[in-house]
Amino acid sequence: MSTKSIYRLGGNCGIVVVVTTLALFFTTDPSGNRSLLTHILSWIIGAGSLVLFYTAYLRCRESAPLFSLLGLIVGIGGNVLFLFGTFSPSFYRIGDFGENIVLMLAVPLFGIAYFQTQGLSRILAVIGILTGAAGLANSLVIKMDGGSWSAPNDPANLPAIMATYLGFVLFYIVWIAWTSAHLLKSSKQ
Repeated sequence: MSTKSIYRLGGNCGIVVVVTTLALFFTTDPSGNRSLLTHILSWIIGAGSLVLFYTAYLRCRESAPLFSLLGLIVGIGGNVLFLFGTFSPSFYRIGDFGENIVLMLAVPLFGIAYFQTQGLSRILAVIGILTGAAGLANSLVIKMDGGSWSAPNDPANLPAIMATYLGFVLFYIVWIAWTSAHLLKSSKQ
């Protein structure tokens, strides 16, 4: 399989990840109950992300070997935990931990790799780093509250939790969409 074909596959998987992430965002039950649809969408997101991270690694490996390899390893590990966590309610916390690893560590590592890679937008790199920062801010706000994003201990913390969560999701979706567009563009060159 040629590099262009792999870039095209990665770009298309990224588009699928964006669409399914939005579908999951709008269909998730705030009480934390996970339906069959939630599991199916989660698997699509996890599998698509694995392909996308691999193609992002291929795009950056020559100019940023360390950060792209770390991003790939962390991305694969986090996605495997995320996918494993969808099996049963007793594993949900593992899946949430895997999701946090991917979004707070893998995406910013690729953001740093993008800074070092010729032909990639610096703004895209910054968005990758901001994804991790917003995810970290969301986790800190939730930890300080002692609850979860869907059930805070102090309802007064809900606006801060939701603001950081929405920033986190928005940066992630923009990063995935832009990375996908770049991979699709690279597949045509």
